[in-house]
Amino acid sequence: MDTARDTSKRQPQRTCLATGEVKHKDNLVRFVLSPEGALLPDVAERLPGRGVWVTATRSAVETAIKKQAFSRGFKQPVKADSSLPAQVESMLLARVVHWLALANKCGEAVLGFTKVEAALKEGRPALVLLASDAGASDQQKIQSLAGKNNIEVCTLLSREALAKPFGRDDAVHIAMLPGGIVQQMQKEIRRLAGFCTKVAL
Repeated sequence: MDTARDTSKRQPQRTCLATGEVKHKDNLVRFVLSPEGALLPDVAERLPGRGVWVTATRSAVETAIKKQAFSRGFKQPVKADSSLPAQVESMLLARVVHWLALANKCGEAVLGFTKVEAALKEGRPALVLLASDAGASDQQKIQSLAGKNNIEVCTLLSREALAKPFGRDDAVHIAMLPGGIVQQMQKEIRRLAGFCTKVAL
């Protein structure tokens, strides 16, 4: 038996409205229509009603808008505003911050250069968050330590965004410990990366 193929079949897949490609739904964003017919990004995949899916990148959403694919997908006229990609990005960022706050509450996040450095040397983190506006020296040190242990580094969030879940004004280095929360974080970060200019995971 082809185990890899069998596993792939069990994974939930959807077709991208913009490209026609079939992908794992973790790599797409779901959209639904409100009762009034407004187009809504359903990044948490909880809103009722029929949904359509678009690859989680700015270019894919822009293509769907340009081709009027949402109208085709819902089989009715749908207004898709040019601000839709920015709206999705904002919602995905909020999801990342949500999971980071939960990780902090559950003790699955380590904050501060000294603690993150120690965790990296021990090879404990599953993911490191490094502020996008961190100094060059900090970036080099953390990237080097993470690279030695094959630990992923995300540089999408600013100091302010990283600090918010911890009730602080500033945060540059955060290490996420293994567990269910970090897996959700990685999913949201990968989707968010498709809407940001910086390179993430």
